[in-house]
Amino acid sequence: MFRSEGGNEYIRIVDYKTGGHSFKLSNAMYGVNTQMLVYLIALCDANPNVYPGGVSYLTAKMTEASPTESGLLALLANGHLPSDMCVADEDTRMEMEQFAERYARAVAAPADSVNAKKLMPKNDAQPTPAQFEKLRKEILEQTENVLKRLYKGDIQAVPTIYTEEGKAGQQKSCMYCRYKAVCGNQDLHGVVVDEEITERKLGISKKKKAAKKSAENPEATAFENNPAVSETKPDEPKTSGVKKGKSKKTSDEPEESWFIGEIK
Repeated sequence: MFRSEGGNEYIRIVDYKTGGHSFKLSNAMYGVNTQMLVYLIALCDANPNVYPGGVSYLTAKMTEASPTESGLLALLANGHLPSDMCVADEDTRMEMEQFAERYARAVAAPADSVNAKKLMPKNDAQPTPAQFEKLRKEILEQTENVLKRLYKGDIQAVPTIYTEEGKAGQQKSCMYCRYKAVCGNQDLHGVVVDEEITERKLGISKKKKAAKKSAENPEATAFENNPAVSETKPDEPKTSGVKKGKSKKTSDEPEESWFIGEIK
């Protein structure tokens, strides 16, 4: 917990991991790695005067030995970088910057590539308070739906399929499940994380996304926006002024699932 200069109190949940972990907002919207977020939500709901600060994942694992202090610091810097989610406002951003600076001074040797900027949460892990409130409602709704399904005896094997930084290929909860041999899924289907759905639910507009992309990689954005190198597309056929409308749902179409993703 920390208190801002204005007197506001914030909570940040810290989870110590023996393995690598990377927070991704789109995965959280699908219920992936939401345990610490549920703790944060519960604490804030139980303490109305406390604001959500964020979640930090810190690596706590054995490292190799080093005969020199600088070598040991380099091992710590390369193997113990945090992964954070910060509810972005002026107070939390300032606190995260101070935390990153302290962390960088503690583990980084002068020759290391680690700096405070590298330790800050990534742009897609800094939801605004309004976006976090939408995320909170989504997580609570999903938790309620799962409990209702379990109470009804619905335990169908429909894992979430997602990607995680630092891990190759698509990830599934099946990879760590002790009951994989008896569930009958055999990796045939699951719910695929759709980042566009996440952006719509959180109210992230295409303009904001483009501006964020431009800030992260201005050279690539300038190349994409250059008409001299853009791909030419064939003219689309004219519609003769006919307006497109929504097609009516037929009785053969499946009912809408409570999943927010696509089942394959």
